[in-house]
Parts: sequence; structure tokens; C-alpha cells
Amino acid sequence: METNNINCLNVMVVDDHPVFRKGVMSLLSKFPIIKTIHEAENGLQAIELCRLNNIDFIFLDINMPILNGEEVAKVLKKELPEIKIVILSMLDNKRQIGELLKLGVNGFILKSTDEEEMKKAIDLILDGNQYLTPEVKEKWIEYLLNLKNIKTDLIKPMFSDREIEIMKLLADQLTTKEISDKLCIAESTINTHKKNLMSKIGTDNSIGIVMFAIRNEYYIP
Repeated sequence: METNNINCLNVMVVDDHPVFRKGVMSLLSKFPIIKTIHEAENGLQAIELCRLNNIDFIFLDINMPILNGEEVAKVLKKELPEIKIVILSMLDNKRQIGELLKLGVNGFILKSTDEEEMKKAIDLILDGNQYLTPEVKEKWIEYLLNLKNIKTDLIKPMFSDREIEIMKLLADQLTTKEISDKLCIAESTINTHKKNLMSKIGTDNSIGIVMFAIRNEYYIP
């Protein structure tokens, strides 16, 4: 794993199945960017450990005893919003996916994930984006487009061709570096375009850019 940051992330794996939990921890231990790996077997234990430790990422199962993943996400996003939450589950319920994303969950990965996908997810989330496995992304887009209370904006900001291009690439889950390589322009230029997009759209993160692109049909998968 190529990165400029070595041993800087504290992560936690939360799952009530010890064999699976240890497997994910073993996978994460391969990444030099990760400093420490904590573990919890239920939602309540996870919250208590997050309160005591400086956790950067939590990889969270949904179906757990005592407190489930959705309940844990609600508590953490209220008390410790800086923690990045990645759902690690076979979840396929569109409503629940939508509710978790509205809470601010940063990613969804299937339990069948591999090293390459895990790296992609961490890179994207550190870059300020979400990572959604293709199956979850499809359901999330359906959820967004079907919400009765979400309509396309009647008055759309004026975007340059380059801004629209970058908006689409963000929706395709490319990192800043990948966009830079694809368009052959500097990463600093990409970041400037992202800031301009956020200002025009009225959001403070790349996730808001992607939601705008989907709702207003700048991005059609």
C-alpha cells in the first residue's frame, strides 16, 4: 500500500463473530497507514472503547447484540462526529442504507471485501468522499431518486465544463489523485475545483457534491 502517511490511523473492528472480526483485523494489519487496531464484539462495547480511545475509523457490523450498528452510528455521529464509520455488512435494505447515509456514515463494504477494495475505501474516505460498494451505491441512488421530499433544484448554479467533469468523477468514486491522473492536471487544481463546487452547491464536503450531481442528473450511472 503506497501512502505518504505511515502509522497514523487508529481503527476499530466491531462484529459479534470472532472469526470474521479477526479476519478483518488481519486484513487491516497489512496497511502501513494503520497504527493500532482495536476490537469490540457488540455495539455498547464499541461506544465505550471509542470514548476512551482516539479512534479514526470504525468498521461496523449492523446486526449485533445489545446495540446494533445503526444505533452505534447514531451515538457516535452525535458524540464523536470526527470518527469515520464504515458499515461492514451484507445489508441490502434501501431504506436502511438511506437512513445510515443521512446519519453521515462514510462508507459501505460487503463482508466479502478484499484488500484492494479496503484500500480504495480508506483512500476515498481520507480524501473526504464516501465509499459505497457498487451494490450499495445502486440502492442508494434509487433511494435518493425516489424520495418524495427531494426534488431537483429549480435554479441551478452555473458550472464550468471542468467542474461538471469533476463532479461526475467524484460520483464515480475517484480520489483526488485518480482524478488528477485521469485529467492530467495538478491535485491542487482539483482541490480548487472541489472548493468552488462546494461553494456553489452550498455544501461543506464532497458527499454533498455527489448528492447534488445525482439529484440534478449531472451524474447518471
